[in-house]
Amino acid sequence: GFGGGGGGAPSRVATSAMPTPASSAAAPPAFAIQDARRLTFTDACDEYPVIGLDGTVYFDAVVGPDSHLMALAPGAKEPRELTTTKGWDLAPAVSPDGKHLAFLRRTSTPMAAMVADLPGLANPRSLVLGGTRPTWSPDGKYVWAGHRKTLARYDAATGAKDRELVLPEGAFPMTAIELHDGRVVVLTKTGSANADGVALYAAGASTHTWLVTGSDDTPLDEVLVLAPDGAAVLVTRLTATGVDLVDNIAHCGACGAACAAANGSGACRMGACAVAMCTDPF
Repeated sequence: GFGGGGGGAPSRVATSAMPTPASSAAAPPAFAIQDARRLTFTDACDEYPVIGLDGTVYFDAVVGPDSHLMALAPGAKEPRELTTTKGWDLAPAVSPDGKHLAFLRRTSTPMAAMVADLPGLANPRSLVLGGTRPTWSPDGKYVWAGHRKTLARYDAATGAKDRELVLPEGAFPMTAIELHDGRVVVLTKTGSANADGVALYAAGASTHTWLVTGSDDTPLDEVLVLAPDGAAVLVTRLTATGVDLVDNIAHCGACGAACAAANGSGACRMGACAVAMCTDPF
């Protein structure tokens, strides 16, 4: 079945409301699964599904010792292989216009972020070395990618670096999401197998504030999803006890315990309120 890495302990959905200077605490976003149905029927490891404009589901799947990119069209019973690489192709990300696919590739050379043209992945080109799962800017012009020392936005056509972020000390950027207003949310890990933080970068800023932080007892899974309205990010925690851990500035550690900050916006970190971002000029 589909996955996003990690394993062993149960996953629990957690949300963190996206702070904005003019926003106030709101009710936590509803999370309900409807019309769930199985799409793949093998014992292979199928991971990182994304859905294109036409409803095609792109994902990676283990094929023998390799990992290939797959496409499952609406109504199709079997996916088709997009790549037959001797090595690993993984973590596909379809562009907003549905015309291109960014992904990671590792063969006899180090892992790199790639971009190719759909539907047949023609004209594959490397953007930058590194294992950060690529994502697209909202306008579809840029791809976020990087490695342990660099997280940057690259022009998908030319490969030119456009914007670079300063990473938290010792943190590896697992993936990033750029919002329509220019803010960027980054899922990070620091030396462990699991993610352990979600950082927020203001529009035009290169340094971060923390939205969510984990610990050895409650690490995060490799999941970072933006709510459709852009008001919250969804992450999952790996818990040994099955306790549902929810990070939300409207209900921080208890129902109705809203986080607010004078001259700024609040954040909830492990059940305690904190300052996420200051408004100008503070």
